[in-house]
Amino acid sequence: MNLKLKILRDILLETVNNIDAGNTNKSEEELDEIINILSTLNRGVHRISKRYACDKILHCSLSTFDNYLALGLIPPERKEVGFKELSWREKDFDEAVMYRIKEYKDKHK
Repeated sequence: MNLKLKILRDILLETVNNIDAGNTNKSEEELDEIINILSTLNRGVHRISKRYACDKILHCSLSTFDNYLALGLIPPERKEVGFKELSWREKDFDEAVMYRIKEYKDKHK
């Protein structure tokens, strides 16, 4: 087994043991960050195009996407080595999704 994988395995086992023993005192924010990191570790980083984000994540038009980008709700796209097109990660859309949910709730009060 690769040395780094062994270290990762040992850290994860120690974490599970601490959780089971009740020896954790993480805040909600810390837990959210840990969950995000571990999810990325297990699933990998999935590159997302603008069109996919509009159709499958945000359910919006390309112009609305550009507006969210201008407002800073979506971070600038990333250039990945070996790829021509620019892309985002799924986590990059969290703030825009929450904005859309709030907008929807405010509209339907």
